[in-house]
Amino acid sequence: MLTNCWNAMRPLMAAATALVLLNSAASMAQEYPARAITIVVPFPGGGTTDLVPRILQDGMAATLGQSLVIENRTGASGTPGSLSVSRAQPDGYTILSTVAPTHSMNMFMQKSFPYDPVKSFTPIILLASTPMFLTVHPSLPVKSLQELIEHARSNPGKLVFGSAGPGTGQHIMGELIKKKANVDMVHLPYRGTGPMMADLLGGQFPVGFATPTAVLAPAEAGRLRIIAVTDTKRLSYMPDVPTMNETMQGMEFISWLAMFAPPGTPRAIVDKINAAANKELKTPRVIAKLREQGVDPIGGTPEELLAYMQKDIERWRVDIPLAGIDPQ
Repeated sequence: MLTNCWNAMRPLMAAATALVLLNSAASMAQEYPARAITIVVPFPGGGTTDLVPRILQDGMAATLGQSLVIENRTGASGTPGSLSVSRAQPDGYTILSTVAPTHSMNMFMQKSFPYDPVKSFTPIILLASTPMFLTVHPSLPVKSLQELIEHARSNPGKLVFGSAGPGTGQHIMGELIKKKANVDMVHLPYRGTGPMMADLLGGQFPVGFATPTAVLAPAEAGRLRIIAVTDTKRLSYMPDVPTMNETMQGMEFISWLAMFAPPGTPRAIVDKINAAANKELKTPRVIAKLREQGVDPIGGTPEELLAYMQKDIERWRVDIPLAGIDPQ
């Protein structure tokens, strides 16, 4: 009799528990945010990954009614910082602002990769996109991608290209040049774009990829020479700079920036962050600041971010092995 009663009550208890949890999540979402929100950027300052959330920071804080604190948790091409957010409480107070490598490339570059980019995060919003420029130090006597390839062929194993770290877009694009052009260049990894750019400008190595944020001002000052862009077409503000595809097919690369929350974050909280970010991305002041840095604002829904990311994952599933890069 007791067993039968217990079996009869179990569905009711389960339903009651689910209702309590649902009400608790709804209450938390209604109160959110009640304190400061930490935005984790898994790369050092000085690059586009750090710049974009800082441009959005004040406006989003005003909309949400709480301050946004940006915290740089660096290392291993953004993997540890991203992992820390995947393990955070799903309460909306720790979110990730990152770029493509942590969610579509590193999984093919690192052995025992510690998270699933799709399952370990809740997508919030696709913030922006930006191409990269292939640049050289003025001391290197090349003015085009073709001349760079010829110089590398004449100096096998001597030409060094820098990157923001193993598995970053800069690293992969350099390896694709090596593979497609059959040249021997040496990869020099750094811990972020900022340190890499400092040494490139200082002449410690001669070749590097970087976003417009990092290269436009030095190039204008004559401290760097831009020889190609990774976009699918020439840029309206730099029409004389050829795309890499004009010399070597399959060399386009558009870096995307996005926000994610820990898995299980209530949709109501995600929607509040998404709405605040979308509002800023449509603000003329923000649009102007982003475009000054060569960054195109995007915005949209969490579902659009997920679809975009999944498509990018499939692209790099093919191209990273093609570049001859083995997981490290």
